[in-house]
Amino acid sequence: MPTFGDITQFLGGQIFGRTTLPDVDLSGKTMIVTGANTGLGLEAAKHLGDKAASVIYDETNCQNQTEIQVWELDLADYKSTFSFAKRVVEELPRLDGFLANAGVEVERFELAGDLELTLKVNVISTFFLALGVLPKLQETSEKYETDTTMTIVGSLIHNFAPDDQLDIGKEKDIFVELSRPEIADMAQRYPLSKLMSHQCARQLAKHVSATAKQGRTHVTINWANPGWCATSLVRSKKKSLPELALMPLIGWTAEYGSRTLVYALTAGKETHGCYLSESQVKQESSYVRSSKGQEIAQRLWDDLITRLREVRPER
Repeated sequence: MPTFGDITQFLGGQIFGRTTLPDVDLSGKTMIVTGANTGLGLEAAKHLGDKAASVIYDETNCQNQTEIQVWELDLADYKSTFSFAKRVVEELPRLDGFLANAGVEVERFELAGDLELTLKVNVISTFFLALGVLPKLQETSEKYETDTTMTIVGSLIHNFAPDDQLDIGKEKDIFVELSRPEIADMAQRYPLSKLMSHQCARQLAKHVSATAKQGRTHVTINWANPGWCATSLVRSKKKSLPELALMPLIGWTAEYGSRTLVYALTAGKETHGCYLSESQVKQESSYVRSSKGQEIAQRLWDDLITRLREVRPER
């Protein structure tokens, strides 16, 4: 549960924090934004387009394509996730930035295959896709001697996640256990998924650092909080009384929140392994930084990689 410091950082950032757009030229660059059909992803893609990048949207439903290129992606489906990653690696001449923004927040328990939908979309498939497109980011970095970046969209709400729900016996797969309907706490599932996402992002950054070739630019991995924004993410979920009361007072627009995402995507290698909020590097929750949180992060990563080996198509 959040400490007093976690709460004050959240309130201070939300009430007094400011986001800024970076002054960068993205001419000739290629960026991918997942979940760009609405909300934060759409606003981030607009900003990237304004800065002259070649932007690829994803959208679960591709009937209403815009002039900007749209690729189909459904993170609830492993086949779609792996197909998207394969297309990135095989078809794109370069990839300079990848913004993993797609996510869901639902009220009722629902399985996607053998996993609860929120966990599969927000954590498992998000990092399957991240690992799938990582080779193209690495290739671009080396071939063009340029910085490339992967930004995972996190959330300030990870501070309020019920971290005790991750304290599951070491012999058990955490994702499988949390997908049991009799113990799934759906009221807290979205915050929990964001906490798990932060923990996995930390592990991904460590993986990239450990496998980077000496003397060569490696891919920057960071994760960013867009702030508490009025978006359509909760379209499948009723708003709580605090949300109804506080959103008009301290909530941000999707456009305003998207600025931190664009900032993170262009902030450079100094932000590798860092959490960004209000367009600056910030501390994560006390739990994420604790020895217990780091131990659970390693377990989550191990469970995720084990599952990846089981479900990934043969190359």
